[in-house]
Amino acid sequence: MKTFLKKTAFSAVKKFIPESKLALKLRQIKWAVERRLAARFYDINNGSATLRLNGNLAGRQIIFPDYEKVRPLSAHIEMPGYFQVSLLKEGQTIIDAGAAPGDFTVLASQIIGPTGRVYAFEPDPERRSYLEEMLKANNATHNVEIVPLGLNDSRRGITFFKGHGGLYDVRFNEHRYGHTSLKVETTSLDEFSGGKNIDVIKMDIEGTELNAVQGARRLIQETHPSFIIASYHMVHGVPTWKILEPFFHQHYKNVKTLFIDHRTTYAYN
Repeated sequence: MKTFLKKTAFSAVKKFIPESKLALKLRQIKWAVERRLAARFYDINNGSATLRLNGNLAGRQIIFPDYEKVRPLSAHIEMPGYFQVSLLKEGQTIIDAGAAPGDFTVLASQIIGPTGRVYAFEPDPERRSYLEEMLKANNATHNVEIVPLGLNDSRRGITFFKGHGGLYDVRFNEHRYGHTSLKVETTSLDEFSGGKNIDVIKMDIEGTELNAVQGARRLIQETHPSFIIASYHMVHGVPTWKILEPFFHQHYKNVKTLFIDHRTTYAYN
């Protein structure tokens, strides 16, 4: 409940105050509070932060080099949501769409091992640069290939809007005052997957998940890869999980949306 109230309060502030100096100051205060809270979950040392996980991920860790670049740290909230159902296995081929900062990519690299492969999609050059740092810091370069594209239903490209809040402050189809636009090249899952045996697809792509799934119809019909999708984004006033679930029910035996702190939709057979 406390997490919900904090998110609701900050969302209300963002709605009525544009990205001005006041809004930036409020965001900086929020960062300061969240950094203090993060100290409970991360070991901070010489500018890097290490998250040691438990539960389904017990024994695994993620190192964030120069962690100030990706503040506020949120992997301790987000990563458990992606592993509520254990779909990743040794030797698999994984797509991580919206890979930056690299936390899920690193965990996927650890789980699938040297015989597996992760295709980490990240179209933003700045975020992609940090992703490269993450892979090096976590010894995850051997089985990860960075793909400098976004996912959509075609090659038509897409425009994101970047705010003042660092690497994480990216919005799709939301041109607020103070944001700069970023046009990125895209591909579809159907096009990219040709000749590849894709086992699991994870997405967190700022509301374009719906388009990306539409661009995977052939892949879904032919091979039924499992999906793990961050589905808390709002598109035309509707949370994406409410649209994703009916679509996936047509193709998969198991469809469920879990983990209220970082709502995640799973589809798998």
